[in-house]
Amino acid sequence: MIRAALPEQGAARARYVLSVLLEDWGGLEVAYMQRQKPEIRLQAGGRPLIFHSPFLQAPQSLKMTDVKLTDFEYEGLDSTVLWPVPADQAIIDTADGIHIHADILGSAFFLLTGYETALHQPLDRQGRFSARDSLLREVLQRPLVNEYYEILRAMLQKTMGNDCFKPRQFRVVATHDVDHPTRTRSLPLPHLLKNLAGDVMQRKQTCLPRLRDYLSSRRPDAYDTFDYLLERERGIESIWYLFAGGFGWNNPSYRLDAVTPLLHKLADSGTTIGVHFGLGSYLDSTRMRREKRNLERYFPAIEHSRQHWLSLSAPATFRALAAAGVGTDSTFSYRDAPGFRAGCCRSYQLFDYETDTPLPVRELPLILMESTVVDQPELSQLEKMETIADLKDTVRRHKGDFVFLWHNHRLVTPEERLLYEVTLQA
Repeated sequence: MIRAALPEQGAARARYVLSVLLEDWGGLEVAYMQRQKPEIRLQAGGRPLIFHSPFLQAPQSLKMTDVKLTDFEYEGLDSTVLWPVPADQAIIDTADGIHIHADILGSAFFLLTGYETALHQPLDRQGRFSARDSLLREVLQRPLVNEYYEILRAMLQKTMGNDCFKPRQFRVVATHDVDHPTRTRSLPLPHLLKNLAGDVMQRKQTCLPRLRDYLSSRRPDAYDTFDYLLERERGIESIWYLFAGGFGWNNPSYRLDAVTPLLHKLADSGTTIGVHFGLGSYLDSTRMRREKRNLERYFPAIEHSRQHWLSLSAPATFRALAAAGVGTDSTFSYRDAPGFRAGCCRSYQLFDYETDTPLPVRELPLILMESTVVDQPELSQLEKMETIADLKDTVRRHKGDFVFLWHNHRLVTPEERLLYEVTLQA
């Protein structure tokens, strides 16, 4: 049993972070109480841990210019917090307790809740900003919250004399957004014309193969890679996100009743099915509920979701997900870079930082979307493979969940297939 004494100001925020790190991830029992002093105090049989976290008490006072990545170390474990602290003051081990001035709890809260959104205004039309504009771009390849967890674990182990944290194993979670189940067949003419134009203007390639596919019913469909994916991922946890909304210029271009053979194939495989919410729904819980119900006509009790184009504005999207009845989301990532936007590689409960309320939704952080590596012309094939392997090794060291997204229509070229195999097996 760990006793956690929390100051009245910021108590809900402190309790949330401790519940993720200690109760959810660590499997420990924690008893919470109030205290008059501003520090957070953990007591577990030995000397207390005393955390100094001004951010948790008044996050609204934070300005963009206040964020300054600062390295610190504790008994061989290195990490980085988001606010400056003198190196000799980061963690002070005294006879009456371990004083932690490096704000690992406040930094964890900032990362897990997507608080950076509050500092980035305006966002784009889909509620996003890019990795290159992030305050955390320098540490995007590190799961800082997992590093804080290991440091907290080492501190408690030192004061308690043993390690009571529950063990955990590394796992791979393959996910697939079905945006284009076919390359051309069954496409409405406007969508075909859009894709042909995209080949020439955006992808800088000839549109003739796509046009030949459309005109020939005997050619194998290049995007029908479902049997290949299901076979390669046998024995690996996988989630398939299906679109269940209406046609739109930038939405997936199919209806569920037009892909019933695929639906039967996925149902027979036993894989997990989630809803791929359409573009523009990220703030609209009514639309989310409607699209979720549409998919539940084919697959009952849908629990998982991901937003098209990774549209997300924290905490408004989190609130909408809760209102729509989603149990687990996997959207929280950048569209232009792989890495740890949420600062972690384990699922966790979401929190509304505007109302200081835990939400009944878990986030399964997306670590890698294939386009963020495949579509990088400045990288050689070997460098792309190394980028994927490095990410996976980082997740493995922290015994986390390597969640990757590979679209079925991004397995057309030999390069794409090789990189997928590396992602699956590295």
